[in-house]
Amino acid sequence: MENEKIQFTVNPVKEKVVYDLIQRLKQESQERGYVNDQLKLRLHAFELLSRHFNERDPIALAMKLAAGAASPENKPDTNSPTQSKITPPKNADFLKGLGKNIMSELPE
Repeated sequence: MENEKIQFTVNPVKEKVVYDLIQRLKQESQERGYVNDQLKLRLHAFELLSRHFNERDPIALAMKLAAGAASPENKPDTNSPTQSKITPPKNADFLKGLGKNIMSELPE
């Protein structure tokens, strides 16, 4: 299997979050390849979380994690009388603007 080379441009206006991340990583270390390594590490972590929660949409995954979603193996027993009601996170209004609203998919 051959190595894959990926290059992309980040617009500081349209992709401010990614641009700011890259600038912060550049300030953390002047070591050659540090930014690329950190971006690969974050992408790897996202992919593992995506597989674990069976969610391909990055915004939906972020919202599930922010809402405190249980992993598929650790979901509470729906027949349990001690199951507590899931409440939206304090920043739910902010998260609604990021992508599809998964809060409506949570049980009441």
